[in-house]
Amino acid sequence: MIEATYVMIKPNIAKLEASLKDPIVKDIISRYNACGLDVIAMKKARLTLEQAEVHYDHLKDEDFFEELTNFMADEVIEMIVIGENAVEVVRKINGPTNVLKARKESPNSIRALYGDPNFACANAIHASDSKENAEIEINRFFPELHFKQPKFLNIPEAKRSLVKHKYLANKSM
Repeated sequence: MIEATYVMIKPNIAKLEASLKDPIVKDIISRYNACGLDVIAMKKARLTLEQAEVHYDHLKDEDFFEELTNFMADEVIEMIVIGENAVEVVRKINGPTNVLKARKESPNSIRALYGDPNFACANAIHASDSKENAEIEINRFFPELHFKQPKFLNIPEAKRSLVKHKYLANKSM
């Protein structure tokens, strides 16, 4: 089944100067593309502290919540990625949340390569953990789309639908 997921490149990558950031973003997109996924929408944004708190509300009782939300209240790059089993495939490409674990168990994952092992919040990338949360997160950060998980049979059909919303990927960051 074709599905969409939400991906956010975190500030430790997003706010690098272009000569460092651009090759990383291109590598992330090419990894998704190599697994049959397409980035169909992409934008730079600056999260407010309130947006970060809402987004990570499920972690509000954790000791690191304040540190995480303060870190995330900064420049990010947001994407909608679509494809067969996109949520699961993206999470596998991204690797384990903990950078040290990612380096051990999935050394070629995005988090292993680009996460900061000395700062847990800076694990390079966020991705939705379910289709339902993907829909919530896409609507939170791309509200103009009024997004619903696709019920399409193929990627071209899904892309045509989003083009009608006049919101196709801008891959130059």
